[in-house]
Formats: sequence, C-alpha cells, structure tokens
Amino acid sequence: MTDHVTAWQQMLENFEKRQEVDTEETLNEDFEGDMAVTELKSISDKADQLVDLIRQMGQGDEVELDAWLQSKITKCNDYMNSVYDYLMYSDDD
Repeated sequence: MTDHVTAWQQMLENFEKRQEVDTEETLNEDFEGDMAVTELKSISDKADQLVDLIRQMGQGDEVELDAWLQSKITKCNDYMNSVYDYLMYSDDD
C-alpha cells in the first residue's frame, strides 16, 4: 500500500474517532461527519486514479503537465494538508 493511501486511511480513522459523541448530541447535529467521510473517500479514489493515469503517461520528468494543472494539484495538496493537520493535532473536541 502506498504512503498516500496509508496517510488517507489514518486521517479517516482519526476523523471517525473524533466523531464519536453522545447519542443525544449526534441526534441534534447535522451529518457533516458523514458528508466529509464520503467526500474524502471520493477524493482518495480520484487521487489514486490520477496517480495511475500520470504513471501511464510516462516516468517522472517525462510527464509534461500544464502549469494550471500543476497549480491545482499543489492547491489541493495544501488544502488537504491543512485539514489533516487540524484533525490530527487540534485540541478542539
């Protein structure tokens, strides 16, 4: 299993642990946790597909990606790192 997949799984597990609350609180809350998990799984699936697609395009430096595409990937990585760091290291419960 690749490192990025393992990191995603750890993040999802930590997120799911943080979602464990009293039954009363769960009944009174919206379902942001379920929505987030669904979206993160979708992002993970797309990321795996993109990794495979780019690898099929060539090896390492052989692959030429447009600047706008590289920028989107960088921005996505930055956003995901922010979410990951918050969920992993925040003291908010």
